[in-house]
Amino acid sequence: MLKIGLCEDNEIQHNQILSFLETISLPKHTIDSFYKGNDLYNSIQEAMKEKEPYDIVIMDIDLPDGNGIKFSKQINIFSPHTIIIYMTSYEDYVSDVYDTNHIYFILKKNYQKYLPHALSLANDALNKQRRASLKIFWNKEEYNILQKDIFYMERKLRTTFIVTPTHIYPTSEKLEDLLKRLGETFAMSHRSFIVNLKMVQEITKDSALLVDGTSIPISRSYYKALKDKINNMIS
Repeated sequence: MLKIGLCEDNEIQHNQILSFLETISLPKHTIDSFYKGNDLYNSIQEAMKEKEPYDIVIMDIDLPDGNGIKFSKQINIFSPHTIIIYMTSYEDYVSDVYDTNHIYFILKKNYQKYLPHALSLANDALNKQRRASLKIFWNKEEYNILQKDIFYMERKLRTTFIVTPTHIYPTSEKLEDLLKRLGETFAMSHRSFIVNLKMVQEITKDSALLVDGTSIPISRSYYKALKDKINNMIS
């Protein structure tokens, strides 16, 4: 089931968008309404703690408690797989939104024309995320782990531990072999660590801070390649 958040402070426009969403053919979904950016962000934090993240956020930019782009930057960090669709009355923001990860920018006067397409693209992106899994074996059991859920991997002695928000999966596979089967958002940060760059909040020359507060070591030999890969993802 899709979990959608709508953040729009104008009550009339808010209700119009909600009504229009009911006319669009979407997979089974729920919609939570917000009139302030902080309320949306707090709800996203709680949803992440409950392991029920928002899939899509429709974000106004001019909000009473701040700029929607600022809140989207926070969402990118705390809930990196949430897909953002911007809707605004102001064309001036068209360049600023590219400081964030988003899938579409819509002027409100055209929302009936473009919102269905934006939601379709978002749903396709979510399905692509869900299909990207990593198959491992441990004690003759098979596990399929969604790559988007992986925070990092750590090699200890002869076992690799794959860390997700809800579980830690052991496997005998070496990091180098696992990396060959992972998507482009993964990189070695240390001879004993692979990190999902989408989970990285900030890096220093010797560590990467993940969105859940975990600190992953970065060795000198991996630092430049890791930073270059993050910069390429952003650009």
